[in-house]
Amino acid sequence: MLLYKSVAHDFQYDPHRCKISCQRSKQYEKCKKFNIDKITESDKREAFQNKIKEINDNRANKEVMVEGIWVDFKAAIITEADGILGCQEKQDNTEWFDEECGESINLKNKKYMEYMERPSRARNEAYKEARKKAHKKRAFLNEQLLQMEEDFKNNKTRNAFG
Repeated sequence: MLLYKSVAHDFQYDPHRCKISCQRSKQYEKCKKFNIDKITESDKREAFQNKIKEINDNRANKEVMVEGIWVDFKAAIITEADGILGCQEKQDNTEWFDEECGESINLKNKKYMEYMERPSRARNEAYKEARKKAHKKRAFLNEQLLQMEEDFKNNKTRNAFG
């Protein structure tokens, strides 16, 4: 039974119970990234443009609401781009991780377990030293940032972002 204090300062019975529920959000389909490098090839570009013109000409005869036209046109563009250009391959972002990196991470974990079993200043310093040596990713990211700066200077913004 839930009681609450009303404006009149007397307790009253509230027949409603609060219910907290987790409502799942709608799952969205992940956007496809098309291989836009293929559009620089003249035959692929012309084929894609011809398909889009053909779709547009077919839609000109129909009288439909703007929203319906947009949904149909968008779906047609996506299917044609998927068929002609294809999707980009997923990029592997772990170029920096190699056997040496795995060994240094294992050493760091071992030093951490030693420190946690019996904490001391010497073991803490050994763990911190091992942790510093395990940061190979930071050097790789700094190298990538330098490459991005170079791409921006040369007006190659597409290379800088992906």
